[in-house]
Amino acid sequence: MRDFSLFKETEHMLQWLSDDPYEVICNEIEDMLQEQVSGTKLISIKVTKEPQWLTGGKKQDKDPDQIIMVRSGVAFEFDIIVSVPSGEKHEISGTYTWVAQNLDDSKNIQQRVWFDIGAELETHGSEGELSTRMYFEY
Repeated sequence: MRDFSLFKETEHMLQWLSDDPYEVICNEIEDMLQEQVSGTKLISIKVTKEPQWLTGGKKQDKDPDQIIMVRSGVAFEFDIIVSVPSGEKHEISGTYTWVAQNLDDSKNIQQRVWFDIGAELETHGSEGELSTRMYFEY
């Protein structure tokens, strides 16, 4: 089961990060978990709180009244169920953060994700970690 329904209002913003953002999110989570326990599989994911977004832009040279978006980031709380090779299933909650920069230069877009188990948006959302993660060094 994949429940990203809380992204309904801001789904268009995810398109800045990927053409298939939900697949990317699931693959990234599974890859990060497999780094810890090889063979781990993501069984389900549910976004449990409204995603929080931050964006950044710069003034357009030709028209200073226009802004060009150069960075975007989202953080959301999740509940997931994973299975490990022994067959055990585990429920995990936390916050997932996805940030992209250089969005105005398609050849040099940089992206980074964070997977914070046990974290909440109060500390990892737009008024917390997301605000500093928007300026990550690649």
